[in-house]
Amino acid sequence: MQSGIKIIIVCLFWTFVWSIQGETTFPVSSANNTYEVRADFGLETLQYKYFSLWENNSAVYHPQSIQAELDYNSYSSFPEWSKNVTFHSAQEFLYIDVAKSEGNIQEFNSFNTLGVKYKLAGVELFYNLMNNWNDKNTKASSYYFNQYGIGAGFPDSESLRLFGWLIHTDLSDVYPEIDFSCFKAQLAKSFSSKRQIAELGIEYEYNEIPDTVSNEELLTISEYFPDDYLDWTPDTRFSAYVYASSIKNFYLEPFFLNGHTPVWSPLLLANKSAGSVLCRFTSEDRENAAVDNRQIVLDGILSLNFGNYFGLDFRYDSETKDDNKNNTKEDTFNVTGNMRFIFIGRESYRLIGILEYLYHKTKDEDASENLNFGLYGILRLKNHLNLIAYLKLDNEWQRKDDFLEFDHIDNKLGTVLSLRL
Repeated sequence: MQSGIKIIIVCLFWTFVWSIQGETTFPVSSANNTYEVRADFGLETLQYKYFSLWENNSAVYHPQSIQAELDYNSYSSFPEWSKNVTFHSAQEFLYIDVAKSEGNIQEFNSFNTLGVKYKLAGVELFYNLMNNWNDKNTKASSYYFNQYGIGAGFPDSESLRLFGWLIHTDLSDVYPEIDFSCFKAQLAKSFSSKRQIAELGIEYEYNEIPDTVSNEELLTISEYFPDDYLDWTPDTRFSAYVYASSIKNFYLEPFFLNGHTPVWSPLLLANKSAGSVLCRFTSEDRENAAVDNRQIVLDGILSLNFGNYFGLDFRYDSETKDDNKNNTKEDTFNVTGNMRFIFIGRESYRLIGILEYLYHKTKDEDASENLNFGLYGILRLKNHLNLIAYLKLDNEWQRKDDFLEFDHIDNKLGTVLSLRL
């Protein structure tokens, strides 16, 4: 039954995306005052059919501001040589005050890459770390993990990105004298029209996990990075993704696509009407003396911006975990809806309020609902440097008992600093 529901939801999701395709009459004036008809991916059709009223049809009166975004090279304010250098860094600090507890949790995540590239070849160095402090109920604990490595291959996703990395992972802070090697490969192809950008990609990862490591998922916390960025212990991981957006500024893409945006809200930094679709599939295998399981995750995010005033994020993710050692199976899914209220919507700084609804259901267990509130401040210097600071209040919604009853879970205070050439 669960598989049938998943298939139906995925089919409906893609039916919606493809249903908005077709030829669109864009309000671009020509010499004889007619309109130009173009075929596009479909997201732009959605934008002009439904969003133009929010901006008082500003594209008609200011066509040059739209055309300026079509120049892909104009987004970078660095000199020409910088196009042959890749530098991408993101630092996240998260402080969690757990309700009904005398302690707190702190997490610092850092992901950094530096490389050189040309049209047909590129080399990349990277260093990643995670540092966690857990101070709950008079018992304190902490851990420090890090990764470093080198990658090489064909770097340009506009033609075809084929890249491989050799990685060294150090978990010795939890597992004494344990470090291991990893290999990761990526194949990606991006497409762009005059008003949209899209990317398809697949990744494969192999970790030489020692038998002394339990292989259970690492306890990691993030409000910015994808989950698989923070889990370094599967034996193998295969993932595939598709991303499409009517925002052509690649600096406003999600972080794992080399932009500044958090993965849960791909249009958080955009200050205009827009739409984006992100779908991902991930399969992980873990097998040693302690565990033997396979985990499959499917998630999709549809984001919409209505002018510079309001935005929506819809997310569905399902997780199936087959435990072969204990002969059990666990099915879990989440449905999340975010409403973003833009109080201040300047190009270089923004203040956004967020109302988030989360529905969580595990098979054969009672469902839970959360109603969370957040306030996000964003400082954007050009396209290269971005700072996000936020306060988020997580609450379990006891709607079945009382519509206005909430059990407070925690307070989250976080910052994210991201920099890229």
